[in-house]
Amino acid sequence: KQSEIELEFVPIEHMYRILDEHLPNIMDKDEQDLRSMLKKNWEDLLMESEQRQEELSLKQIQYRKDLIKTVNSFKKDVSKFRAEYERSGPMVKGIPPREAVQRLKQFREEYEVRGRKQEIYYVGEDLFGVPHQRYPKLDQTKQELGYLGQLYDLYVAVLETIKEWRDYLWFDVPEHMETMQKTIDSFAGRCKKMPKQLREWPAYNELKKERRSRSGGVTY
Repeated sequence: KQSEIELEFVPIEHMYRILDEHLPNIMDKDEQDLRSMLKKNWEDLLMESEQRQEELSLKQIQYRKDLIKTVNSFKKDVSKFRAEYERSGPMVKGIPPREAVQRLKQFREEYEVRGRKQEIYYVGEDLFGVPHQRYPKLDQTKQELGYLGQLYDLYVAVLETIKEWRDYLWFDVPEHMETMQKTIDSFAGRCKKMPKQLREWPAYNELKKERRSRSGGVTY
């Protein structure tokens, strides 16, 4: 772009040389001042542009260093997060389903924070030409949280539904029977689609008991 602008000065300077040669006194003082300042202003602008580019280049180097430092810290945080997840997350054997639900909620929220950071750092790596970093432990945690969510989201839905039904007065039950049976059938369908590995979890066993107790009609 700079060379294109400088090329535009050529015909202008040529015009002024013709005027100097053939009509030396045609320009007034204001135009003569503008003519003398034209080249200088352009040179000043170029100098300022170079200074700004140098400043931006230095800032870019610092931003790149900060990004690398931040990403390295994030790697350590991801390792700690995974260790804490394995130690006290929803997959720990022997914990009651209700406790697992609370832990799942907690670690989902903590994962979301780190997932957003991962996306931001990915964009930063693109911007500053830094190789993309991988976080296999974070990806594994995301996969497991989604996997467990299939079971515990259904578990919570069943418990909340049963709690709602128990608030019905006994003479109101017939009015809601059809809707309740459809809900039970929907829950049963989701149970049947549950991955085989999840069917060994205590929460799944509770769901099966609830399904058996309410199949064929709603009882309390």
